[in-house]
Amino acid sequence: MSIHKTILLALVIAVWFPTKFAIAEPQINPFKPSVRQIIVKAAKVWATPATPILHTAMCESRLNPLATNHTDKEYSVGIAQINLKAHKHITEAQARDVEFAANFMAENFSKGRQSMWTCYTKLYPKK
Repeated sequence: MSIHKTILLALVIAVWFPTKFAIAEPQINPFKPSVRQIIVKAAKVWATPATPILHTAMCESRLNPLATNHTDKEYSVGIAQINLKAHKHITEAQARDVEFAANFMAENFSKGRQSMWTCYTKLYPKK
């Protein structure tokens, strides 16, 4: 069968049986808070400005809970890129949990420990 007939056959199948080949759209829960909303809420709880936390998390992980950085020196995961080698008391599941990670960042920011994050020191250099 020639390449043209193969392509034509594939198109006919796709038109006649679209549900078999359709890509499922992700289900979005309109009631589930966004990562940004969760970070803002955590910042309020810890009475610290949300903007630097948002900037840092965006730089570290692009707000992706699945973000991972694995090298010889670190194994950092989640939106906060929590280094599990440095924070042995934190599990990977906790570090990937958006609410846990947002509160971890907000608590540390409220206590003046922002320099734990490389992105923070790059975004907000000391004067």
